Amino acid sequence: MKKLISLILISVLVFTSTAAFAFFDVDSNHWAKDYISRLADAKVINGYEDGTFRPEGNVTKAEFAKMLCLAFELDAKGKAFSDINAHWAQEYIQKSADVLYAPSDAFGPDESATRAEIAYALANVLSLEDADASDMFSDWGSVSDDMAARVGAAAKHGIIEGYEDGTIRAGGSVTRGETAALLVRAQDFKAPTKPEEKPVEKPEDDKTDSLDHLYTLYPMKDLILISSVTNVLNADGETAVKLSYCIAGEEDKVYSTIISTEAETKVAGTKESLSELSAGDVIVFDTAFHGHIDTIIVLASFGGSKAEASIPESLLYGTASEYEFYAGKVTKVENKSKSYVITVENMLGTHELVITKKAGVSVYTKRGNSHWQSDSLGFIEEGMFVLVRYSDSLATEVAVVK
Repeated sequence: MKKLISLILISVLVFTSTAAFAFFDVDSNHWAKDYISRLADAKVINGYEDGTFRPEGNVTKAEFAKMLCLAFELDAKGKAFSDINAHWAQEYIQKSADVLYAPSDAFGPDESATRAEIAYALANVLSLEDADASDMFSDWGSVSDDMAARVGAAAKHGIIEGYEDGTIRAGGSVTRGETAALLVRAQDFKAPTKPEEKPVEKPEDDKTDSLDHLYTLYPMKDLILISSVTNVLNADGETAVKLSYCIAGEEDKVYSTIISTEAETKVAGTKESLSELSAGDVIVFDTAFHGHIDTIIVLASFGGSKAEASIPESLLYGTASEYEFYAGKVTKVENKSKSYVITVENMLGTHELVITKKAGVSVYTKRGNSHWQSDSLGFIEEGMFVLVRYSDSLATEVAVVK
C-alpha cells in the first residue's frame, strides 16, 4: 500500500512539474512558442495554476514587472508605491521600480501595461540613449512628453515597431505572448557597434550598398534574389553568413546583410537552414522587429541544375488583422469586376483568395534580361506559385514566382 501511495505521489509531482512549463494553450504552431519556452526554461515565467500561459491575454503591469525583474535579474531597492502593499508582485515591482514608468505614487499593478510603458522600461534596462522618433510615427503626439525620449530610444533601435499604417498606438495593450517576444529580443539585443571601435569590412564589390538594407525592408513584401552567400565573422567575432542580393525592381543594385548563425533565424521553403542558402534563391522574410530576422522563406531555387519552386504551407504571423499570408500553387484564376479570385493549393489544402486589383504585384521570372518585373494581377496563371499578404484583412501585396 505504501509503495502504491509513493508511486501515486511521484506521478502527481512529475505531472505538476511538467504541466508548469508545457503550457496547454501554447501549441507547437503558436508564433510565440519559442520565446515562451525560453522564458519558461529560465524560470522567468511559470504560467497559471491550471497549466496555461494565456498568451493572448493582456499583460498587466504587475506581470510585466515580474517578467522584467526575472529576465534581467533586477535587484534595486526602488520606491514603494502606495497601492502595492500585500500585492503578490510587490517584491518584483519594487526591484524594477527604477526602470518602470511611474509618474505618481500609485503604480496600478493590475492595469494592462501599454506599449509605451513597456518600450520605456526596456529602453531603461538596455541603457539606450534618448532619441526622437517623431519622424517614424504619424501619431507620435499620443506619446506623453515625459516618456517620449525613452520610447523614442526603443523605437530607433527596433525594440518596438509601429503598425503598417504608420502609427505606434502608444496606449495600446500588449499580450503576454508579445511581451515574451519583446523580453527575449531585448535580452538578445546588441547595440550597434561604432565603426571606429569595431569596423565592419566593406565588401570589395563597389556595387554593394548598405550592410543593413535587408533589416529595413518591409517583411514578406519584397522578393529578393540572392546573388552570393559567404561564411564570415561578424563584428562581434561570431560565425555568420553574408547574403548579397538584389531586390525586385532594383536589380542594378547589390546589397549585403550579415546574419549571425547564433541568431536562431529559421529557414523554410526549398531550404531548411542558413548554410543551405545559395545564389539563385528567391526569398522573402518575416520580422517583427528591425534587426532581428525571424524567418527566411525560400520561395524558389534557380541556382542549381534543376529549378525548384516550393512555397510553404499557409503562414500566420501576429494577429490575422496585422500579418496573414497564404501561399501555394495557383489552380484557378477568375477575373471579377474589381478583384481577382485566385485558388491556391498547399500542404494544408485549397484556399480561395480574393485580391483587389489595386494590390501590388512583384514577379520573379527567368525570361528577358531582368529577373524582376512588376505586373498586373492578370499576369497570374495556373501553375504559378504565389504568396499573398493580407493587412487588416485586405490583400495588399502579391509575390509571384514563375
